[in-house]
Amino acid sequence: MAPKSPVYFNFVAKALLFCAFLVHASVSFGAFPALLSVSDQKVSEGYIGLSWKQLPEVTAVQLQVGLDAGLEQVVRSPVLTGQQQVHLSGFADGVYFARLVDGSGGVLSNTVRFEVEHRPLRAASLLFAIGAALFCFLVITLFRFARSDS
Repeated sequence: MAPKSPVYFNFVAKALLFCAFLVHASVSFGAFPALLSVSDQKVSEGYIGLSWKQLPEVTAVQLQVGLDAGLEQVVRSPVLTGQQQVHLSGFADGVYFARLVDGSGGVLSNTVRFEVEHRPLRAASLLFAIGAALFCFLVITLFRFARSDS
């Protein structure tokens, strides 16, 4: 078997470098510059915190919150200026998705998912009743000891 020529090795080296460039370019061009993160995946307290870093130089961004991963059904879209986090509330029970876009609609971040599931009214009513009973007991005790001192 004859040894390979230097031209062959030169061609293979250039082909490998070109392939490495294509792999690196596809990874860096497909990545989002801002990484959007959510405070909790499942929310029951009534508010959600979203934060992001590494946002490119833009004056205002729009936070889109929708009901589907493609954000075809946007339920909220506040415009934010100079912020790196936001706290939202007032969502009904369900699954929501959020992402950041610029003024022209270009996507600036990844899409995050969060779920809102409020505590049942029965549990809240029970906690309220326990608190009211303890308050009444405290007031009655204070009046009783205040009367016995005089």
